[in-house]
Amino acid sequence: MPCLRSILILATTTTTLLTTTNALPHCGANQTASSEDPYCQTLPPDAIPAPITPPTPADGVPDIVIKSNCDFPVYLREVIAGTEQNSIHPFGPDGEDILITPGEVWTSMFYWPNLGISIKLSRDPWVVGEPQPLITQLEYTWEPEPQNLWYDISDIDCYDTRYPGEHGTDCPFFEDGVLLRSESECRVLKCFPLEDDCKDAYIYPNDDWETKCCTGKPVHLFADLCAKNVGEVMGVEEEEGAFFDDVDGEDPEARYLADQQADAVF
Repeated sequence: MPCLRSILILATTTTTLLTTTNALPHCGANQTASSEDPYCQTLPPDAIPAPITPPTPADGVPDIVIKSNCDFPVYLREVIAGTEQNSIHPFGPDGEDILITPGEVWTSMFYWPNLGISIKLSRDPWVVGEPQPLITQLEYTWEPEPQNLWYDISDIDCYDTRYPGEHGTDCPFFEDGVLLRSESECRVLKCFPLEDDCKDAYIYPNDDWETKCCTGKPVHLFADLCAKNVGEVMGVEEEEGAFFDDVDGEDPEARYLADQQADAVF
């Protein structure tokens, strides 16, 4: 069964455009902030939501494998779409950042059926009381029926529209590239090193053509951070840099334009 956009539940609903004038602080566990009250406030005991228990791992349950080829540490957080940033504490013990060290491979089975998941990646840690750091997001939604996996890369929260030609230079992996793929026959998403306007990533909230779908039990996602350094990617032997070659042997720009035309029918 083909993927239908009418039933799409996007992880991008977690994305918020942050600027120096309206950025809310990142609050600690059991704290919250809002546009009406932009300071961290401790929630009363009766207002603290109960933790959500994820599904029991089983055959066919999706996972995401992230490999860091970077020479710097990467800080990670996982969030469920449509929830407050501190409402379910999905980030690890006591709500701290997950640290991925250079060369580390990190795996998560973090998902809820039919709900969007956002994996937020930054060069800088989240600091209580400070604005969210600049992030790139890997986003996905798993629909058990009819077995659709929707996935995308989002640079919305690090893309600066004020400076033409330097829009994406503050994104965490601007200099080194990032890659997201599912099973072998599914579309590979690639942000090339030094690519200011990544053609495979969300830049604006309405860039919905950047969300791709894989159907028929594509339950694994693989991501490479700083992918320009990849010689062997997720056990697949490649010549250095070859992972950024177009998988279909097509010109990436031509493929991008063709994708836009195809997506326009939805």
